[in-house]
Amino acid sequence: MLIFIAHPFSTLNKEYLMPSILLKLSLVAILALVGSLTAQQIQANEGEWGAEQQSVSVDDLDEGKIETFASVYGKIIEIAVEYEAKFAEAGDDAQQAAALQQQANEAMVAVIESEENLTIEEYNLIVTSMRSDEELFNAVQEHLDT
Repeated sequence: MLIFIAHPFSTLNKEYLMPSILLKLSLVAILALVGSLTAQQIQANEGEWGAEQQSVSVDDLDEGKIETFASVYGKIIEIAVEYEAKFAEAGDDAQQAAALQQQANEAMVAVIESEENLTIEEYNLIVTSMRSDEELFNAVQEHLDT
């Protein structure tokens, strides 16, 4: 089973979140950027939000979880923007691109794992849910704006 560090938008300005068409295009780019986690990382992080849960809403999350997610999400955006520039510099060098992908993935995983109140599975579930849940999207955006 592969799990990606998902990221629904890429933006240079955290105060502005992209419309849905750009959101979907950015998700594809970020998924290509970050790669997958190892099976060991997946098993180590399985908890109350296991693979069986498909989506989450604002009602399922307490304010602390949303705040933690938004903080981590902002850091993930910064990493993604940093590595998008590095990928552009790498050009067609597949070996350099693979190394950059690994570095970006490790940096994003480290950011998520540094939070005691958020697992990789929870992060991915919230990101995935934000794409179809406008209320959750807006709740996260409010925390990004502060």
